Amino acid sequence: MAVCIAVIAKENYPLYIRSIPTESELKFHYTVHTSLDVVDEKISAMGKALVDQRELYLGLLYPTEDHKVYGYVTNSKVKFVMVVDSSNTALRDNEIRSMFRKLHNSYTDVMCNPFYNPGDRIQSRAFDNMVTSMMMQLEELSQAAPAGRFTFGYHISALLLSTQLEIPRISTPSDAEQHKGRRLPDQNAYASRSGQGFPETEHL
Repeated sequence: MAVCIAVIAKENYPLYIRSIPTESELKFHYTVHTSLDVVDEKISAMGKALVDQRELYLGLLYPTEDHKVYGYVTNSKVKFVMVVDSSNTALRDNEIRSMFRKLHNSYTDVMCNPFYNPGDRIQSRAFDNMVTSMMMQLEELSQAAPAGRFTFGYHISALLLSTQLEIPRISTPSDAEQHKGRRLPDQNAYASRSGQGFPETEHL
């Protein structure tokens, strides 16, 4: 499981970033930084419709081979970015939105702290604990298979397996006659009649 949650200031520098596994932190920093251009494009496309909105869930910003990147922005232009495994097929859009709202509420609590200077890096233990609980929730969702649904890879693997099981191996003429009347040559009989094995194919 790989995941990253980041809070980006209006001026596009990180206020908070947390990633699992920690050795991939630099990679996630790059992914989050790259997503900011997409966030700005989405905000510009919305235009004046954002003026009266308290929040804006941007949805999926862009997918990569290994991850999906989601975005959220507040009316003060603080950006929240979440990176999850692309293999996490159990994660739905409304669950991502709910997590962003929870992150937003916790960020608001940090801002209301009289000992916090706006613009400083977030070092709140309560905020960090909330992010930890979100990561645990993402892990649980990634391990839970949706009821009544199969992933594409599982379906294809099951199909290939069932195909292999349904086609028995034909090794003798008697076996061949049992399968649609097709008859395969008996190598032993051919060798006993001709005194040699199957003739070699001429090379052109």
